[in-house]
Amino acid sequence: MLPLPTRFAGIILAFAPLFVHRSWRHAQNLLVGAILTPGQRTVTSVLRNLGRA
Repeated sequence: MLPLPTRFAGIILAFAPLFVHRSWRHAQNLLVGAILTPGQRTVTSVLRNLGRA
């Protein structure tokens, strides 16, 4: 995953306690992808935007 600006990292890290460590990496990618994906934000469109289709 690309390094995030500190403003984004602070917001996204607030969700970290809600996840188990192993699933946090996947959740973090989905959160960032949801922010970057325009239009309808389905899991498929988020993963496609992140290049993991």
